[in-house]
Amino acid sequence: MKKTFKWLNISQFTGAFNDNAFKMVAAITLVKIIGPNSLPMVLAICSALFVTPFLLFSNVAGTLADRFSKRDIIMASKWMEAVLLLAAIPALLSGFAWPLYALLFLLCTQSALFGPAKRGIVPELVDDDDLSRANGFLTAATYTAIILGTALPSLLLGYLGLSPLYVIGTSFALAAIGTVAAYRITPVPAAASPKTSSPWIIPDVVRAMKNLKGDQWAMQAVIGLVLFGALTALFQQTLVIFAQDALNLSVEKSPMLFPLAAIGIGLGALLTGYFSKHTIELGLIPVGAVGVMISSIVPIPAT
Repeated sequence: MKKTFKWLNISQFTGAFNDNAFKMVAAITLVKIIGPNSLPMVLAICSALFVTPFLLFSNVAGTLADRFSKRDIIMASKWMEAVLLLAAIPALLSGFAWPLYALLFLLCTQSALFGPAKRGIVPELVDDDDLSRANGFLTAATYTAIILGTALPSLLLGYLGLSPLYVIGTSFALAAIGTVAAYRITPVPAAASPKTSSPWIIPDVVRAMKNLKGDQWAMQAVIGLVLFGALTALFQQTLVIFAQDALNLSVEKSPMLFPLAAIGIGLGALLTGYFSKHTIELGLIPVGAVGVMISSIVPIPAT
């Protein structure tokens, strides 16, 4: 792969890692503030705050990515990420719940603005023959970052007994690395699209799905992505509660189950890129779907 794509991958890896590391350290801290029985409620609120910015601002972010240079948007979002992580220090020390909820929402807003530029710039950085491999690397890095970022607070807080500030310090260092990597991405011109964004989310989604009716493969790909995203979100939220209730792990130690998922997702994404060679291999989609289905229905033995 071209070196400029590697800088993009480093930049987006650090962002995905930091979002999920902060989400988990915020959840652990909030449970301590509110009470030990608040874990399901805290996870539900954090998950809602995590997703809501993507629903509210993805349309705006896509419009910005079509109008301005995607590299400039990536650099701006990385600076926002670093500033918000600095603000997390007083939020953690405050002892109040609302600053942590607010910062989680703002960090995910930054990620929502980053997303379309991150995906949209890939065809401008790699050759057409390398698109499948590039998407495989990007997906592997993203999901590995998500799950390792979720596990970091567990390692530092639950097993090493360190302060949450160590998590924020690690995240800030990664944000700095991601910002430097963003500046190493090859400059790309602005598309200068005149289109404007709409604040109406549901009508836009309905309109987009209607536009996909003429493309069977695109429609199936979108539905598959939505369902897969729903399953992974449910799995991530439930695994912490399962570890606490079934495995008797503390809330700080529960997220250490996530590296097991990271290995599988990372290997699967890399193998998809490898087997696709220089094309988009649609035949791999049913294989992955069957694997997800079997993994979802296999019963868990009683302990």
